[in-house]
Amino acid sequence: MKKEQFLPIPHCPSEKVCRCAVGASYPELCEALLKLNIDVFPVPANTKLSRLVSCHADLQLGMLKGDTAAVGKGEDSLRKRLEQLGFYVLEGTLPLADHYPEEAALDFLSFGDLLIGNKKIIEQQYLLNFSQILHIKQGYAKCNIVPVNKHALITSDVSAAATCRAAGFQVLQIRPGHIELPGYDTGFLGGCCGLIAPDCLAVAGDLSRHPDYSEILDFLHQHHVSIRTLSKGKLKDVGGIIPLKQR
Repeated sequence: MKKEQFLPIPHCPSEKVCRCAVGASYPELCEALLKLNIDVFPVPANTKLSRLVSCHADLQLGMLKGDTAAVGKGEDSLRKRLEQLGFYVLEGTLPLADHYPEEAALDFLSFGDLLIGNKKIIEQQYLLNFSQILHIKQGYAKCNIVPVNKHALITSDVSAAATCRAAGFQVLQIRPGHIELPGYDTGFLGGCCGLIAPDCLAVAGDLSRHPDYSEILDFLHQHHVSIRTLSKGKLKDVGGIIPLKQR
């Protein structure tokens, strides 16, 4: 069997994923991933965050490079667990909090030397890792953007869509809403899913329930990506399914 490898580009595996991060309070997703022979890195609830999103992986774990991750100040347990997997971990200078913008300080999306996010809330030490920054108004960049591959994205955010198109990405802009996130008006599609192979997007909930399903399906098919449904019912924002390693 091939050894575990870091992803060449965060969130965009080039081979089948063998390990991913998921919120620990979503056991049905963890079980579904394990059945696909994907080891789960459970992200526990963080009491500094709002109880409603306390175990969301995309609020606690920022992927800078394939082998480099960022965590909030004082998150020693999470840092040590990532280091045990071989990651180099940068710790923030500010702790996470249950309000914006501190809550979203790690909610960015990186593509090699390019970072997409709101640079006003991302720490300078993280920005220095990138030669190009695509600034968007949306603070919850990772939550709101679905990487389909390193050239293609799906988002409901107008600013993100325009900025990414101008930078050369192929972008499908969908209508906002229609994502379950208890305690909030809506969640984001990026928080429902993650690539578990170059050609497979794992989704929490039934994507066919989204009103833009046909457009999403067509866009995914254009990029040779299929859908793997991990749970039944409405689409649910679980803080993302973050691929960590591949074989």
